[in-house]
Amino acid sequence: MSEVKKARLEDLHVELNEWASQLDFYKDEVNVFESRLSELVQRFTARKVLAEIERFQNQFIRQREVVDILHHRIGEKRRALEQFTRKNPKLADLAVYSDHDDLREEMASFHRIYKDLKKDYNKLLLRLL
Repeated sequence: MSEVKKARLEDLHVELNEWASQLDFYKDEVNVFESRLSELVQRFTARKVLAEIERFQNQFIRQREVVDILHHRIGEKRRALEQFTRKNPKLADLAVYSDHDDLREEMASFHRIYKDLKKDYNKLLLRLL
């Protein structure tokens, strides 16, 4: 059995805030991408192009869902940290809270997938415009 890593509450809180800000940015960016796709739908009528556009629309919908799920998970972690801090105020500066490696891995995976999607989307724009 592996040892549970411990982290400082403040460090975990800062990381959660950073992730929440990143997710907000990604959600806004997806809205911009979708707006651009709407413009493309009006410009192109070829089935193949429209199928590609629809694929990206679906992927953007999924990315927004994942962002919402991750925001929810971050909120749960924040509440747990706040509850722990209220119950143990003297421990706030010590590395006493179990690290959130699982959420860190999910965020890293999301970043990779989003980066690849954005790269593919930009290739589509370059090809069409």
